[in-house]
Amino acid sequence: MRKKAVLSIIFVFLAMSVFADGINLSNLSGVDLSTLKNLSGAKNSLKTYYGDSLIYLDTTNLDTTNIMAANSLAVDTTNRFETVIESTYNSNDYNFLSPDSQKLRQFGYDIFKHIAAEEIVARNFSNKDYTIAPGDQITINITGELVKQDILNVDNGGKIFIPNVGDVEVWGKTIKDARKAIRKAVFKKYSNVNVGVSLGNLHNIQVYIIGEVKRPGIYNISAMMSPIQLIYLAGGIKKMGTLRDIKLISNKRYNFDFYKMILHGYRYKGIYLHSGDIVYVPPIGKTVALSGAIKSPGIYEFKNGETLKNLLKYSGGELPFADKKRIQIVTAKGKEKVTKDYTADTYFLLLNKYGKIKLRDGDFISVPVMDNTVYDYVKIDGAVKLPGRYAYKKGMDLNTLLNLAGGVRKGAFLENAFVYRYIDGTRDSIISVGLSDILQNKGKFILADWDSVCVFKEGDIIPNDSVYIYGAVKYPGLYVLKHGKSLKNLIDICGGFNENAFEEGVIFTRKLNTLNRARTDMLISMNQKLLATQAILSNENNTMDEKSKEDLIQYRNDLLKTISGAKDRNRIILNVNDSSDVYINITNGDSIYVPEKSNTVQIIGAVYNPATLMYEKGESIRYYLDKVGGFKGNADKKGMYVLRASGIVDKNTRKIYPGDAIVVPEQFVQRTDWGPIIRDVATIISQLAVAAVSVYSIVKK
Repeated sequence: MRKKAVLSIIFVFLAMSVFADGINLSNLSGVDLSTLKNLSGAKNSLKTYYGDSLIYLDTTNLDTTNIMAANSLAVDTTNRFETVIESTYNSNDYNFLSPDSQKLRQFGYDIFKHIAAEEIVARNFSNKDYTIAPGDQITINITGELVKQDILNVDNGGKIFIPNVGDVEVWGKTIKDARKAIRKAVFKKYSNVNVGVSLGNLHNIQVYIIGEVKRPGIYNISAMMSPIQLIYLAGGIKKMGTLRDIKLISNKRYNFDFYKMILHGYRYKGIYLHSGDIVYVPPIGKTVALSGAIKSPGIYEFKNGETLKNLLKYSGGELPFADKKRIQIVTAKGKEKVTKDYTADTYFLLLNKYGKIKLRDGDFISVPVMDNTVYDYVKIDGAVKLPGRYAYKKGMDLNTLLNLAGGVRKGAFLENAFVYRYIDGTRDSIISVGLSDILQNKGKFILADWDSVCVFKEGDIIPNDSVYIYGAVKYPGLYVLKHGKSLKNLIDICGGFNENAFEEGVIFTRKLNTLNRARTDMLISMNQKLLATQAILSNENNTMDEKSKEDLIQYRNDLLKTISGAKDRNRIILNVNDSSDVYINITNGDSIYVPEKSNTVQIIGAVYNPATLMYEKGESIRYYLDKVGGFKGNADKKGMYVLRASGIVDKNTRKIYPGDAIVVPEQFVQRTDWGPIIRDVATIISQLAVAAVSVYSIVKK
């Protein structure tokens, strides 16, 4: 009757599988084919699938030896790849919840990675709780005045017959109780002997394992094997199978939870398989993902009623660098996913307040990582005895850091050290500090968090000239270089240009003291002219006509532009991509500015709409003039020129490059007797131009 019931259950299971996918036997697993063989009297040798490999398995009198042989042939790839569940939780939808490179895997299935069926069988004889049944083998060793060994089988009546002793009832007894009964019977016949009793081969039973295991089927196994061992023998549970609700269908129904075993070492005692029993592994239940700063991030299966606190216990709790004041949960709300933040002042309060939140299928829970930036330290390198990082305290000065580092080494360069001060993720400010004054307590330099101090050795650097380079270079700042160093050396020392550097537009300025007096005299003269024009324009009794006034105002504006331009005559025009220019020697006070790439062209002067336009490769100057409406009526077309990004004034206007400025001067029509003034201005401008050219010639030489 029991066997018919078992076969009925298997048949229903098969029918569901067949009608779900259509009647296609190629889709059936090993368990289905084996069962069909038993039900329909099929051939002894059947094709069956194990993992991804097709093998032949003799299902006649199937025992553990056959199972082990099949296990050695199978190629299992079931749990090697990302499952649908894992790919869902690892999708881009949840990137903001997981730290970089953290990939979530289903928790618990790794315990099936290394399965040795031989070990499972070999350990079947160690359970003292096993109850003896017909078909088991018992070995009796008698020593002393009588020495003999009897290997006896338990008959169908549950008894063993001991020669010269008689029958002993052992069915249903544990090995411990059976040993007592056997010794009692032997001692009635013999004295002065020792009696040892042990189990030999046990009877086999036929059981079924179905559902989400790697090798479902019918197994002939030892009667001592537990349901957990049978799952291992069947290759373990697939990731689409449950770990929380494994069912044993026997005289009684049992449920197994692998989480209890994995997390708490729980042992299911006194549960044994009987012939005809079914172990069923249903599909996986509800799942949640847990990521972030926790000890075991992963995808967890949960039971109804389990809470956030349960889940955090499963994961081992938070890591030390977790943000212990916040937990973030993405959960389903109707047809949408919503993000919720749960916050408290401490982790203890957080769990007390929100730990009882019940888990929902598909939840994604994140324990955020706190800011992992290290603060409160300064660094010192170079010619000191103990270079390295040191704890920083507010108000800490350089002398204190030098003492912590054991002081400077012999041969240290004491005139200057560099302090690299953090600006942002890619730039530092470089500050030059005189060490000799610091060491003699004649000066004090207050450090800031993340300062990095470099103490040079003699010969590494000589503080002859200090120059400043800024803009689109990797390490802008003030540099102190040896005498005779060139612009090329400075560019190399500061790390070179950034990717966005506009090399054609590099501005190199130098203090030119020999021309200061001449420039000052010219500026004074021009300012006097400017004051004269302002006085005339402000005179209420002025009888000038409106057009003359307009001309005078234009003249005044030209003076202003000339005066402001005269202040920048210390720029040295050069090309950093020209070997003759880039090796120009740098001197004290030089300043180099490297702008970022420009993709514009500016057009100013006597055009209808002066503007800055986007650069178009290959377009002529006419293209840009058309964009701003063309020339005005008073435009000096012959005087038009291009001011290149390098600072060069180019009368050749055929080619336009990024960063260029197209200048269209206005024609000045003399309507008053202001000719002498204008001639003076022209003379001043020409003098400035000659001075600039002279300086440039001197520098080039």
